[in-house]
Amino acid sequence: MISFRFIALSDHLARFLLARLHMDSLIGKHTVAAVRKALQNLPREVDETYDDAWQRIERQNEDDRELAKRVFCWITYACRPLTVDELQHALAITPDMTEMDADNIIDEEILTSVCAGLVVIDEERRIIRLVRMYLLWC
Repeated sequence: MISFRFIALSDHLARFLLARLHMDSLIGKHTVAAVRKALQNLPREVDETYDDAWQRIERQNEDDRELAKRVFCWITYACRPLTVDELQHALAITPDMTEMDADNIIDEEILTSVCAGLVVIDEERRIIRLVRMYLLWC
């Protein structure tokens, strides 16, 4: 299982991040009853919320789960922040390719949605990054 480490967050920043991750966890609920049930079981701590997000990733179908892991790997191991376009092209490459196939480009909404709220796009700079720079994937 993947685990996360955190650099200490200020209390107000941790609460904001917790609220954002809680909202992301409710996106997949399709009924009022499902939202109410999820609200009763929300984790209270940031690290528990990250674990919950990772569990949502693990429950996805195999293709989405593997895509999420590839997104995390590229973002985490890149020497510098990647633009959305750079990540899309990196993910589109396969070992047997001799030229880029535009049909292999993955929509940016899919890139963020398979990552269960742990990845965001900085719209101003068009950078795709972890939800908080304080999150380290281990």
